[in-house]
Amino acid sequence: MGTIPGRSSPGIHAFALARRAGLTSCARMSRTTTTSPRAWAAAHRCLAVLHGASTPTTSAWPAAMACPKAHLWWIGPSAMMTSPRSMIGWNGKSALPAMRDANSGPRTRGYPMPPLAPSLRTKVLARGAQALEFTTFTPPILVNTVPRAGRDACCHCGSCVGFPCPTDAKNGTQNTMIPRALATGRTTLITGAHVTVIEQDDNGHVIGARYLTDAETGPREHFARAKAVVVCAGAIETARLLLLSASSAHPDGLGNHSDQVGRHLQGHYYPAVFGLFDEDVHPSDGPGVSIATTDFTHGNDGIIGGAMIADDFVMLPTVFFHQALPPDVRRWGSDAKDFMRANFRRVAKITGPVHEIPDPGCRVRLADFTDRFDLRVARLSGQVHVETIRTAEFISHRSADWLAASGARHTWRSPIVRRLSAGQHQAGTCRMGTEPASSVTDQYGRVWGHANLFVCDGSLHPTNGAYNPVLTIMAMAARNSQAISQTI
Repeated sequence: MGTIPGRSSPGIHAFALARRAGLTSCARMSRTTTTSPRAWAAAHRCLAVLHGASTPTTSAWPAAMACPKAHLWWIGPSAMMTSPRSMIGWNGKSALPAMRDANSGPRTRGYPMPPLAPSLRTKVLARGAQALEFTTFTPPILVNTVPRAGRDACCHCGSCVGFPCPTDAKNGTQNTMIPRALATGRTTLITGAHVTVIEQDDNGHVIGARYLTDAETGPREHFARAKAVVVCAGAIETARLLLLSASSAHPDGLGNHSDQVGRHLQGHYYPAVFGLFDEDVHPSDGPGVSIATTDFTHGNDGIIGGAMIADDFVMLPTVFFHQALPPDVRRWGSDAKDFMRANFRRVAKITGPVHEIPDPGCRVRLADFTDRFDLRVARLSGQVHVETIRTAEFISHRSADWLAASGARHTWRSPIVRRLSAGQHQAGTCRMGTEPASSVTDQYGRVWGHANLFVCDGSLHPTNGAYNPVLTIMAMAARNSQAISQTI
């Protein structure tokens, strides 16, 4: 068995296990090994917050922060999860009704930072929106627009998506919630863990988790005994871990007595439309998202659901080459190069997250082959509902209308085909509900039949909405933390 850090102070202690190997300065601050986890856990009440995803998708921090005497253990890599808006930096329009999303709920105060400055594309698309009488607003995003909390503002570098921020202006738990938690003295951060199973006693009662870390001689196994377990690994890996945790008491996996674990897998179908203008609209500066409308999120005749549509994040030239060339331009030779030289800065993109229709046939199951730890990997299957495709077609036409009204002389779009949608904003595989027969957890993420087992990520979503789900995930984490704290 391995060893993990301990604390002598009494109270509630929380372990958090994650899989990514990368370390931030936060992670390096607390990587120590001093005491046996079994002996330590026997002496203290414990909450295990398990995270198996390669990229964390929701926040486990509220579960521990809600407990004044809690000690949070983050066992894993750097966390890229988001956190409650009041504790991290959001920018956006003020709370004045004429300057915000017309379909948003009431606000008691404005955002903590001003919105990003408009770009060339913002002004052009605002012109088209006005002609079509679209209601628009500046989407709030997790980026410093002014220096805040000791970190610089966005430098508009043009490589926001998939790259570290050169000014540390992008907000995630690695530079917001984790440093705050470490500063309390009740948090220990351990990295590089891979959860293999949620352990149960002979009666099927959850007692903790086993996990692996890399050692010179190969993977090394550890056991964390816990009074409660919270799984927040994202819709695919959360479902996989529950299925991997089958036992004699739960032969089909934890929470899977009604064959619901892994079903209703969703993401967000993004129908992208591109427009070619006679003027520069793509200055290649980041983050890129600057204007949006929610006029088509609901209430569309003959269509189920809808989507927020907006200009998209900035694309690097190589991404543009892969995604944005018109279908009549060859992907090789002088034609492609000539189009890039002449038009890279004159193409704008409109897209948005379609509110998908849940389908039980879209699901996560265990495959017959294994990963490097000899654990069965996730197998994904299914296709989006046919009504989701109809909605995507509708949103695609509205996006094309917007581009044309803004002055685009030619528009084209990405193909809209039935496929599984789970790569963007994965959700739905452990849906919450009011009946065990049709859901995996109750309204607070507590797995049916298990008083001390919780799910706290996008897996809980019965539907994924027509927006980025980050705020819903954060809100549920904050709310569910109250139920978790009462359990321990």
